[in-house]
Amino acid sequence: MDETEAQTVRHLFDRYLTLKSVRDLVDEGASEGLSTRLRQRKDGSVTVTMPFGRGNLYHLLSNQIYIGKIRHKDQVYDGEREPIVTAAMFQEAQALLASQAPRRRSHSNVSQPHLLTGLLYHDAGEKLRSVHANKQGVRYRHYVSKQFVDRRRNESEGWRLPAQAVNRQLSIA
Repeated sequence: MDETEAQTVRHLFDRYLTLKSVRDLVDEGASEGLSTRLRQRKDGSVTVTMPFGRGNLYHLLSNQIYIGKIRHKDQVYDGEREPIVTAAMFQEAQALLASQAPRRRSHSNVSQPHLLTGLLYHDAGEKLRSVHANKQGVRYRHYVSKQFVDRRRNESEGWRLPAQAVNRQLSIA
């Protein structure tokens, strides 16, 4: 990893600890023009890959290689490279990620399942995803277009269908 990429990694860790939100970090990274690693082709041309997405950033922020460690199966070993971020910064990021992680539910303890997950499509043929939000102790469930999941809700055009209304309509039919 060259120094430019190392600076990008340090910057992303620092900004995540300041913003405390991966989604805000995605937005800020896009506005700053940050993108995933540059790739050099066999012919010598260089291509810039995509801007950082949420998945890229979750992986980056939890990758122990940036503190000089390497994982093999269930074991973690000291790596051969120098750490890019401090162990304290990495641990702080891990604690923040863990505190924000959703509690995973199994099929047996979901109070109101999304009955149509994977079965609904919008007019462009893309599957609608099932999501939920909590506001003042009330859980609101929706089937939404990918744009709503990947981008800020107020900046995208896509579908958002209340799950309760869709399920009710289908039970009547």
